[in-house]
Amino acid sequence: MARARVGLTQAELAEAAGVTRKTISSIENGHYVPSTHLALLLARELDT
Repeated sequence: MARARVGLTQAELAEAAGVTRKTISSIENGHYVPSTHLALLLARELDT
């Protein structure tokens, strides 16, 4: 998982992206498909 590889917690990634930790969890578990804007923010934070 990209988040773990860069050493971020769900809470840290959520704060950096301006969303809740629950949103990050839902994305990781396949229960939520992020918008293009959010996906790009997450990619930038994860440097992927």
